[in-house]
Formats: sequence, structure tokens, C-alpha cells
Amino acid sequence: MTNATVKWLAGLCNDNLLTEKWLLAEDLRVAQQWKDRLCLAGYSTVNLHSKTLRSLAVSLVGNVLATKKLTFIGGSTMRMIVHGLVSELLESDELDYFSQVHSIDGLADLMTKSIRDLQSRL
Repeated sequence: MTNATVKWLAGLCNDNLLTEKWLLAEDLRVAQQWKDRLCLAGYSTVNLHSKTLRSLAVSLVGNVLATKKLTFIGGSTMRMIVHGLVSELLESDELDYFSQVHSIDGLADLMTKSIRDLQSRL
């Protein structure tokens, strides 16, 4: 974190002292290091909450998921859904790019793995 970034973040925290603020970082350890740097420089971090992409996503959609009694899909359920979608889209010629695929199972597994990789980054 550069001095300019520390000063900008310190100014934001100072100007919005009691307002909730989110510090988005790649992981919570990095966010804590940034907050520690602010504190050591004498700046307040009141109401500065650390977030990762995953925790930000949960914060934004958590209430909707709970209200509608929905959950994140994972495991074999995700694979079955992806397999069904891939099969359906290939049969209806909506996946032209994959028209030469020899194994629907392989493509569905690859797409499921890609979704899981994206989820792990959240």
C-alpha cells in the first residue's frame, strides 16, 4: 500500500467516521495489514470492515437468499445442473463453439470446474 493510498483511505475514513465502510482485499489477512498500517500512522478505522470478494457477494445477496430460502449450489448437484444445461444447449445448437465436442460429460465437468474455480475466488 503506497503512502498516497494510505492518505486517501485515511481521508475517506476521517470524512465518514461513523458511516460503515468496506475495505475490499484479496484476503482478510491483507485487509488487516492495511488497517494496521492506518492505525500505526495515527488514523482511525472506525466502522471500516474488511471484505473479500466472497464475503462481499454474501453480504449483497445473503438476505435475498435467506428470505427466499435459497442456498449456493455445490457438489454433485451443481454438476448435474451444468450437465443438463450443456446437453440441452448442445442439442439445440446454441453452443456453436462447442459443436465438435465428443464428450458431453467432459465438457460439463470442465465447465463445473470453471464455476468452482470462480466461486473459490469469491
